[in-house]
Amino acid sequence: MKSKIARTTAILAGAGLMLSAAALFAMDGIAPFAPPSAQPPNDMEITDPGRFLEAANIINRTEIEMGRLANERGQSKSVRKLGKRLVHDHAILENKIKALAIPKDIVLSKVLDIRHQQMVDKLAAYSGAAFDRYYVEDQIKDHQKAIALFQQAAAENQDRSVRDFAANSIPVFQQHLQLAEKDSKIINEPTGASPGQ
Repeated sequence: MKSKIARTTAILAGAGLMLSAAALFAMDGIAPFAPPSAQPPNDMEITDPGRFLEAANIINRTEIEMGRLANERGQSKSVRKLGKRLVHDHAILENKIKALAIPKDIVLSKVLDIRHQQMVDKLAAYSGAAFDRYYVEDQIKDHQKAIALFQQAAAENQDRSVRDFAANSIPVFQQHLQLAEKDSKIINEPTGASPGQ
């Protein structure tokens, strides 16, 4: 009987450790055993005001950093213009995020987390046409993910002001996505092809 109880206790303790590890990964925004690009937003990022605002803060800061790089190093005029537009729009969003966080005593990160810093560093490693292609394709993927996250937060976040912020931000992300998709067609157009071909 005692050995049965000991075995049950050991199993429960092991399960508890596994759950704790999963919780720690979730707090970091990193899903265990999932590659960074495949990580869906966790429920806390959607429903908890502080967790969502921090997720929005990191997304926003990443877009500003990548936009600056694009504005400075983009080969094509359209990519430089896109980068400049994103820096401008995300600076506005950054002020809105701060305005929501301060009265709620939510402390936002001032630096990127490891995963998002790696995204910026990876972009910085490219140059020329390869830089333009990588930046634009990355913007398409990132804005699709951001739209999905903000749509869920707009519907499910516990705080009404955060829900309103998320809902009002979606059109900005949608505009950015459209611009990135348009740029993708321009920079991937075969050399010598006319717009009508």
